[in-house]
Amino acid sequence: PSDTITISMRIAFFEDQAIGEQYLSDIPLTALRITPKITKEEILPYPIPIRASKYNGDNEKKYEAALNKLEREIRKSIGGDKRAASKSIPIDLDPEECLTENTQCFFDSPDSAYYGNVPGRFFKRGSFFVVIGTNHVKTGLARYANVAIYDADKLLAVASFNSVND
Repeated sequence: PSDTITISMRIAFFEDQAIGEQYLSDIPLTALRITPKITKEEILPYPIPIRASKYNGDNEKKYEAALNKLEREIRKSIGGDKRAASKSIPIDLDPEECLTENTQCFFDSPDSAYYGNVPGRFFKRGSFFVVIGTNHVKTGLARYANVAIYDADKLLAVASFNSVND
C-alpha cells in the first residue's frame, strides 16, 4: 500500500459570474512532484488506525412513530400525498477497505454515515425538498450532522444545513 495526501476544497457560488468563470478557466495553482531518493520498497506507509465501533448499542427506533406522524402532517400541509417522495438509502462506502486494499477512496470518512438518493429520483427545476429526520446530535448518536442538496446536472451543492450553524 501507499500513502496518499489529498487536499479538497468546495467552491461556493460566485457573486460575479464572469469573474468566477475567469478564475475557473485559469486557476492559480502549482503542482510539484517530490520524488524521494529511496526505492519504492523502502517506503513504509502510515499504519491504519484501529477504530472504535461506530455503534453504541442504542438506536433511534423509538422516534419512528413520531417521525411518521410528523411526515403525515407535513404532507397534509403541502398538498397531500400527490407530491413525489424520495427515500434516502444508505450509500455503502468503506474507507477502511480502500486504505487496506490501496484502492480509490472517495473522500469519505469512516466516522460518517452516508445516505443519498442515488440511484433515486432527480427533481425538476422549481421543486422543493423537505428533509425530515431525527437530529442525531441531540440524541447523542453524532457530534455533527449535515444535509446537502445537490444540483443533479452539475453535481454541486446548492443548499445545505448542519448541526452547528442551523
